[in-house]
Amino acid sequence: MAPNRRKAGRPARRSAAGLRKTDSGTTSAHDVRRHRHWSATVTTPFSFHALLLVAAGGTAGSVARYMMSVWTMQAAGMPKFPWGTFAVNLTGCLLAGLLAGLAERHAWFDADTRLLLMVGLLGGFTTFSAFGVETAYLLRRGEWLLASGYVGGSVLLGIAAVLLGVWLVAPGAAQG
Repeated sequence: MAPNRRKAGRPARRSAAGLRKTDSGTTSAHDVRRHRHWSATVTTPFSFHALLLVAAGGTAGSVARYMMSVWTMQAAGMPKFPWGTFAVNLTGCLLAGLLAGLAERHAWFDADTRLLLMVGLLGGFTTFSAFGVETAYLLRRGEWLLASGYVGGSVLLGIAAVLLGVWLVAPGAAQG
């Protein structure tokens, strides 16, 4: 096998400057930013280091979720609508958009940073599993209008928050 070739399925190597090395050599920082996919998809091999990054981010995200949810519910006066989870979901979507925009704009957003922030922090912070449970609870109580508003608002406003976050840090990136 030629020295510059990598096996299929292996992630591209990075130089000391964080630039991707491909079969044809090192790409520029501009090319890396322009072609980088900003999702939380992880291509880093399983390692103890990766677990520590996800655990550290997840711990911080879970604590932040709990604190924000409790504060929001107290501020709302404990209504029937699950405002705490709603606020956390929208905030999580906005943060995901901000981080996604930063990932597109800055070459320093490497695999470790993505593991810590997107998988760990936001994975611990966002609460769409609670969203499903609370929606089912509203439906079981016969609160169809509240459940519809909760689902529609979470999805539509969540997508809008992601696009807003990307636009705030990388104008034009949210369009394509």
